Amino acid sequence: MSIEHWTLDEARNVLIARYLYFVITAAWTWDALISYSNEANVFVGRRLALVDIVYILSRLLTGLTLYSVFPAIVLPRNNCVTPTHVVTWLGTAAAWLSTLLFLFRVNSVFYNLKPARIFFTFLWFIAAIGCLVVPFSFTAAPVQPGGLCVVATVSRLGVIPSLSIAVFDLCVYLSISYRTINFRATPNKWAACKAFFTGENTGTITKALLHTGQLYFFPMACLEGCVLSIEFSTVLEASILFQYEAAVLAAGLVFLNSMACRVFRLLRRLKIEGETTIGQSVEMSGMHFRRISRGEEVTGEIV
Repeated sequence: MSIEHWTLDEARNVLIARYLYFVITAAWTWDALISYSNEANVFVGRRLALVDIVYILSRLLTGLTLYSVFPAIVLPRNNCVTPTHVVTWLGTAAAWLSTLLFLFRVNSVFYNLKPARIFFTFLWFIAAIGCLVVPFSFTAAPVQPGGLCVVATVSRLGVIPSLSIAVFDLCVYLSISYRTINFRATPNKWAACKAFFTGENTGTITKALLHTGQLYFFPMACLEGCVLSIEFSTVLEASILFQYEAAVLAAGLVFLNSMACRVFRLLRRLKIEGETTIGQSVEMSGMHFRRISRGEEVTGEIV
């Protein structure tokens, strides 16, 4: 691939996409740095559970994905195949683990409904399989002169990960919202709707689940919409679309990981502080929440 064959617009958009990637990586790094003290409070001096290990690995793999791109785009090389495989497989693993944190969350909310847990686990497997398309969707090539790697092609199959994660996100968001709102008694539908948007008269965990779900779902839906619109756009040149699609996918991974980890830390912090949880008759006990309903006690893991 020779830079002499590029138009001015192509060269400009490749440069813009590269700057976007730097900004995305800086944003994730900033989030990781400011979260360090909270993570230390959550993990130091406590025995690690499976969900803790998933959290730590998701953080590490997301960081490795982002920073493994830099050698390919700043150091001259003749072969971009190996760096592309490394980045895409790391990103796939990071997406698996980040969505797995959301699976743990939704399964904890539906702790007493085995069919629901099976359904969400099935959706997670579909999303995980969809992410396997990523390593086979991207190709990169060195630009001459200089030998810096740029995205050369992106398969139309690259929309599958976005679609599968979007379906998983939608089902998780709507299900958790419905479950948490109906966990408490509401006098009418208007009160339930108001509680959904404001968290008014709900427990601490309920409000946290609702607000973090809203903070994650709507921006993530916009990012996934951007991927689809870029993929099927007929306005821009294909070489320009490839650069922006890669940048938007990186932004989606960063946002997915940051929000999944933020929700995890919040719930763990509330557990550690012994906050009151879902509804008026729910209390935190260890890593479980308990509801007394009609004289019957029900327990389930919160994360």
